[in-house]
Amino acid sequence: ELDCDIALAQNGKDALAIIQRQPVDLLLTDIRMPDMDGMELLKRTRAIDPYVTVVVMTAYGTIEQAVEAIKSGAYDFLTKPFEEQQMLHLLVKGLERNRLIRENQRLQQQMAARPSFQGMIGASPVMAKVFDTIQMLGRSDVTVLIRGESGTGKEMAARAIHALSRRRNREMVTVNCPALPENILESELFGYRKGAFTNATRDKAGLFTKAEGSTIFLDEIGDLSAPLQTKLLRVLQEKEIKPLGDNRTTTVDVRIMASTNQDLEQKIAERTFREDLYYRLNVAQLTLRPLRERREDIPLLVDHLLKKAARELGTDAKSISPRVLERFLAYRW
Repeated sequence: ELDCDIALAQNGKDALAIIQRQPVDLLLTDIRMPDMDGMELLKRTRAIDPYVTVVVMTAYGTIEQAVEAIKSGAYDFLTKPFEEQQMLHLLVKGLERNRLIRENQRLQQQMAARPSFQGMIGASPVMAKVFDTIQMLGRSDVTVLIRGESGTGKEMAARAIHALSRRRNREMVTVNCPALPENILESELFGYRKGAFTNATRDKAGLFTKAEGSTIFLDEIGDLSAPLQTKLLRVLQEKEIKPLGDNRTTTVDVRIMASTNQDLEQKIAERTFREDLYYRLNVAQLTLRPLRERREDIPLLVDHLLKKAARELGTDAKSISPRVLERFLAYRW
């Protein structure tokens, strides 16, 4: 059964009068009607409220009209004769689609009333929890492990935590661990002394030294080799680094944040990631969810990106059609 209020109309004109005086979530209409047919009712309804979900009913001989209705913005169509369960299933889906879009509208208005949080966009309960966690982590100096799929904004979250921390006056240093070969990554992280290897013609400070008093963000930590994992563990335990070719260690004051899109627990079980390093990194954990788990934020991101593009191109801000937004909401991000 459908949990909704139903308004009945004898014809298209009566239906239009109802839509004009009260909000409607879903319109179920025949195509062939006297005075005003379903196509005309569809167009007029969308002119009043483009977010109304419209389902059209059609006889077998008017499938072409049904296809035309879809192109004009109808959500779906039913071919007569149809079974009751078939209609109920379609109406449930249509009402859910409308609920989601209405909720997105509400969130969009809510977001318009306040700025984004440290450059991050979102008003869903999922993101509200993320923002609260970021604020909490910004007030501390603990090591943070940020987890999430590629594209979920792990580096943005790290920058937000840094921007709220006592170290914010110094630039955060970011290291893309998979982008550098192991031997180069080691010298980049810890630096080296003159003569440490063939081309070492002078001393070079590593990124940990450059991050002194600040934060270093190790992106995709799961790709670190075993030797580098051991050296990183020493930094976390002793707060010391040892440049290549140097017999002495140097104390550093650096906050470490790391990210991963991998299953570190599985890598520990496979003995490709050190368990002691995992626990040193995972003092505090922040997990970022993919868009498919917070679809309410999709319209906010679309609006943000359209406005950003308009500013960069020097053009008027554009809006997105309900049909495209519907496709975005259905996509498995």
